[in-house]
Amino acid sequence: RACSKCQKAAQIVLRADNTFCRDCFLSYFTHKFRATIGKSKLIRSNEKVLLAFSGGPRSSAMVHLVHEGLSGNVHKKLRFLPGIVFIDDGAILGLSDSERRQDIEFIYKFVSKVGLPFYCESLAKVMLAECGTRLAVKILSDIAQGRGSAVAHDVSFADMRNDEVTFVRPMREFLTKEVANYLTLKNIDCKTRLSLTTMKPFKCSIERLTENFITGLQASFPSTVNTVCRTGDKLSMDDDISNKADDSVCPLCDSRVDTTDSLEDITLSENKTTQCQSSGGCRLTFNNNNWKVDDLPPFVIDAVHKQLRRQKMKEEIEGFLLD
Repeated sequence: RACSKCQKAAQIVLRADNTFCRDCFLSYFTHKFRATIGKSKLIRSNEKVLLAFSGGPRSSAMVHLVHEGLSGNVHKKLRFLPGIVFIDDGAILGLSDSERRQDIEFIYKFVSKVGLPFYCESLAKVMLAECGTRLAVKILSDIAQGRGSAVAHDVSFADMRNDEVTFVRPMREFLTKEVANYLTLKNIDCKTRLSLTTMKPFKCSIERLTENFITGLQASFPSTVNTVCRTGDKLSMDDDISNKADDSVCPLCDSRVDTTDSLEDITLSENKTTQCQSSGGCRLTFNNNNWKVDDLPPFVIDAVHKQLRRQKMKEEIEGFLLD
């Protein structure tokens, strides 16, 4: 087959009508990444941005793209100041000390090659390496788990639910297959990270089941991921979350609380106050795990108490407010 751009021999076949030679694919991949960042006009020149790096395929590709974009001889050079953060979750996954040391050594080796700082302070933006395939899975699994109100934030380019940090997704336009091809052509080392569902049956969780469904459908219908993501892009909140009162935001996931949700009555007697202030998905999590208020981290308990104080204050002054 011939490259659909330059008519040279194709090396990459994404779809039947979408073939590339090596140079054209790398140019397409790089342009797509920078265009995703540029069209948002969210990241300013010389702004510090943290790159969430796990050493896996997606984050390795993202870090490499940022590294190349900072080079002095590239067209439309990236002008923000990146730093890298790695979270060692090996203890949760049951890895041995030796395995965790190997992972950390790999991370340090990778970071030293690209020459980016491994830690920065006062960062208002964090880049996540979630690709379109991953976001398509998240859209459907969020809805299945009662987190439909969070979909618009979970899949958008910029997630601004947190007042202090904005999470951005510059890899959201790519498929997993495209990322894999980029890593191969660039000869970039990566290390697949284990998760709680690694090597588990696809029915072990809703998210794992959804992933199996999406990837299976994508193999037969190449437009599946794009269709799901485009549908997710059309979802939006009725009002800007930043304009909402604190008592309408879930203290656990920062999503808006829908008080008309049919799951409102699914509560535990000892957790009734907390669950009434939470999103539908978080209430289900409480219900399924039989958690108590004492199981919550302190910042969540503080947020709940703040909501209760605001609610009480509203009730006290309600008679004095004009319609």
